Amino acid sequence: MNVKCDSCKYAQRDNKTSVRYWTAYMCNNHDSEYYGSLLNTTQGGFRLNLITWKGCAKGKYDNAAALRMIRIKDIEGLVVHL
Repeated sequence: MNVKCDSCKYAQRDNKTSVRYWTAYMCNNHDSEYYGSLLNTTQGGFRLNLITWKGCAKGKYDNAAALRMIRIKDIEGLVVHL
């Protein structure tokens, strides 16, 4: 069973790649085929505000991570509407 990246405990902020108005998230699971990959970019390298990757079988569901992503989505929704 795949755990979606936006609910996985291994999806973490990547402060080295983040820029002023965009926070990068990367996979920090050494066992995953996505290890080190940015999870909120497209294949073409375009920055996305949300993690859209489907996840992998090596992920571990983390309720706190899922709630954090929901809060980020809510905050970004507010920013878009301002």
